[in-house]
Amino acid sequence: MRSRIARVLLGVLVVVVVVSAGPADAQIGGLLKKKVKEAVPIPAAPPAPKPQSDDPAARALAEPDIVLITQESTSRFRKALGVEIKLRGEFRTLLASLKTPEQYQECKQETAMSPEAQAIGMKMLNLPDNVSPAEMQKTMMKAGTELEALTTKRCGVDPTAQWNEAKRIERLKEIEGQASDALAPAGGAPPEADPTGVLATGPWAPSIEDAQDTSHPYLRKYSLLKERWIPFCNGLATAPNATAKGKYATVKGVGNGVYVYSSEEAAVMASNCVDVMSDIGKTLEFLGRSRLP
Repeated sequence: MRSRIARVLLGVLVVVVVVSAGPADAQIGGLLKKKVKEAVPIPAAPPAPKPQSDDPAARALAEPDIVLITQESTSRFRKALGVEIKLRGEFRTLLASLKTPEQYQECKQETAMSPEAQAIGMKMLNLPDNVSPAEMQKTMMKAGTELEALTTKRCGVDPTAQWNEAKRIERLKEIEGQASDALAPAGGAPPEADPTGVLATGPWAPSIEDAQDTSHPYLRKYSLLKERWIPFCNGLATAPNATAKGKYATVKGVGNGVYVYSSEEAAVMASNCVDVMSDIGKTLEFLGRSRLP
C-alpha cells in the first residue's frame, strides 16, 4: 500500500514538473534575450543630411568659406587690410634700403681691394712652408669667413640671394596670412576646415589645401572677401544707379563665373566701396617684378 502511494505521488510530481517546464523556460529565455539586448548597443541612426536650398544663389552664399558682408564684417575686413598695408610698407622700406644687384657687385669688388681685405689675404701668404694640408684648409676657411663678414659690413646682404623673386613672393604670402588673422571675430573660434566644400576660386583666393593653414585659419576667407569686393565695386563705379533685383545682386566674373551678393550685402557694399577699394588699392602697390613689393 505504501509503495503504491509513493508511485502515485511520484507520478503527480512528474506531471507538475513537466507542466511547469514550459512557462519557466520561456521566462528564462526572455531574461536571456533581454540581457543580450542590453549588452549589444543598438547602432545609432546616421545623421540626416543637411537640407540644401534649391536656389543656386543661396547655396553659393552658404559655402563655408564665404564671409557674409555686413557692416561688422566690413570693419574687420578693413582692419585686416590695414595690417597688410602696414606690413607691406615695412617690407618696401626694407627692400629700398638694399643695394641694387649692380651696386652690390661694385661694392663687393671695392671691398676685395680694400686694406682690410688685403690684410686678410696676407694671412695666407705668411703660412710656413711646412704647413699641413689640414692647417692650410683651416686657415683658408677662416679667411673666407672674415672676408664675407667684411663684405656684409660694408655692402649689406646680397639682394639677389637674400630677397630674390621667390623669397619676395613667399614673404608677401606670409604678410597676407598675418593680415588675415585680424579678420577673426572678437572671441570667435577658428573656422573648421571643410574638405568637402568646393568653391570656384578666382585670381585672389588660394586653393583650399593651401589656405587650410592652422596658423592662419582665416586666410581663405580673407582672400575671398577681396575677390568679392573688387568686381562689385568696379561694377558699381561703371553703373552707379544699378541696384539689386529681388533678393540677390550678381556681377559677371571670369569666363562663365558669376559673383552673387544678397540684397543686404549689396546695400552695405554700396556705402563702403570708396573706402574699401582705397584700402585694397594700397595692398596692390608695387606688385610684379619690380624692386619693391
